[in-house]
Amino acid sequence: MHPYLKQFCHREKPLGDFLAPALLAKADLNARDEHGVTAMGLVIENASCADWCWVGLEALIQAGADPNVPLDSSGQTVMHRAYLANDEHQGQVDTGQPDMWARWGCFQNLLLAHGATLEATDSAGRTPLSWALMELERELHEGWLGECGPLLVQIHWLMAHGAQVTPETVSLAQQVRATFEHQDDEAMAQRVRAALTAIVGQ
Repeated sequence: MHPYLKQFCHREKPLGDFLAPALLAKADLNARDEHGVTAMGLVIENASCADWCWVGLEALIQAGADPNVPLDSSGQTVMHRAYLANDEHQGQVDTGQPDMWARWGCFQNLLLAHGATLEATDSAGRTPLSWALMELERELHEGWLGECGPLLVQIHWLMAHGAQVTPETVSLAQQVRATFEHQDDEAMAQRVRAALTAIVGQ
């Protein structure tokens, strides 16, 4: 399984060669390689862009890969990292139009339809929501404003689909808001506020 997935991730052969149903049907899609990484984990680690990540993960899930199996030693599931399959331009939505959010999170919708849980915890006890908040705070702190779109979509999607708000997630959301106070980007401020409102209020 993994040798041809590695080649797929690095584009050394046509995409169809590796995602053919006949090949996927013969593989143990939840097996791990010598490093303890599943096929979905390998796609996420190596896909060179969001589109390739989405295509690879979608093919594996449609073929029967379990979205709740930890991807690697981190204990994270594909829901923790679903934002990586969202295009980087998805953060450029007008959050003044709520219906625009419904156009994003398509990959998360696929996971949910195949039984993915929103409350899976990784080896450190972090849910997909708490992980997304931690990653968002890190990217804002490091000034990577242009990279925040997919994480904002992930947070908004998780909240819209019933992710649990805990004292930890409230604290993390407050940290994100405090970090963003040092940024000077009103458009991004609107997106951050829209994503955090359901967690910490106005």
